[in-house]
Amino acid sequence: MKRTDIKPIGQVIREHLQRLDESGKLSETIALTAVDDVLGKEFASLIKDRRIENGVLFLKTDSAALRSELFANRSQLMQKLNEKTGKNIIKDVRIN
Repeated sequence: MKRTDIKPIGQVIREHLQRLDESGKLSETIALTAVDDVLGKEFASLIKDRRIENGVLFLKTDSAALRSELFANRSQLMQKLNEKTGKNIIKDVRIN
């Protein structure tokens, strides 16, 4: 008997990930882990807390200099994180 419903493994994985990400939680997790890549290890190590709530990325740092840099470049940070996820997950960035 010949199977006609065979799909490439890459397509099967993409379809499965799309079903898993219907709530957007997977993309949020990808965006949170991408913060380290976008900021670099040295700056990322100064971030004390990070979370996403309703499309808003919250970053907490004790470094006034980093806080100032993040605030000045938050639109670029938002754009790069959205590029990493392939979706418009991050709508705003707030720095404390």
